[in-house]
Amino acid sequence: MNIDEALKLLNIDKNYTEEDLKREYRRLVLEYHPDKHIDSNKDTYEEKMKLLNLLVSYCHWIML
Repeated sequence: MNIDEALKLLNIDKNYTEEDLKREYRRLVLEYHPDKHIDSNKDTYEEKMKLLNLLVSYCHWIML
């Protein structure tokens, strides 16, 4: 995965700041957190959270 794909999945611009990354991460956590989807397939949301954490770590690492 390259940075463009990660940014597209995170829905942030190429010229993002750390604040943009934090804001989008918080929004997506609220949307995909497994505890919010008790009736649904919890494993699917756990996988989405793992991917989200990986993407944010990747984007943060690229900023450094």
